[in-house]
Amino acid sequence: LYSKTSGLFACASRVVLEITERSSLDRVTDVKGRAQALRAMGYKIAIDDLGSLNYRLATKKIGTTASLDFIRKGKTFRAKVALAAAPETVPRDQLTLGDGSPFAGATVANLSPAVADEIAYNDDPNGAVIVSVADGSAAQRVGFRRGDRVLEVNGVEVATTKALLSVVGQQTGRWLVRIKRDGKVIERQFRG
Repeated sequence: LYSKTSGLFACASRVVLEITERSSLDRVTDVKGRAQALRAMGYKIAIDDLGSLNYRLATKKIGTTASLDFIRKGKTFRAKVALAAAPETVPRDQLTLGDGSPFAGATVANLSPAVADEIAYNDDPNGAVIVSVADGSAAQRVGFRRGDRVLEVNGVEVATTKALLSVVGQQTGRWLVRIKRDGKVIERQFRG
């Protein structure tokens, strides 16, 4: 299992499950929907944060199962969850952007639970995200970071790496960029 992309996120001092399609939890019929996690893998303590749950699950091998106790509508349930690698739900289409834009030197990929897990991305796992920035590149100089999700460039919504490549291929005198970083939307303007 893997951070929010597996369907787990922190809420109100307990871990709440929201099942992501094709994740291990999606295949457990009595866990569908939202529930509060109480115990994972035999621990008799409440899971108060996502880090604790992730740690406990990470100590188990992929391909094994874990028991997860949870409460739904006041009743306690136990589910066996097969531990699996984060799914690659869309092609990653990873590419490094070349000269001519503020993104030069940034490597981007389409977000999926697998990509989000690899870069420790804990937000909506859709769209195009920067997975690395080359040292000394234009992307580094303007402040792009690993984990920045590119939302929009010059008024064009960016949903995939191919869409981003198309937009940055257009020569322009200015760049208006919207990214999402650590849950906050940031707008920046650069000269071309």
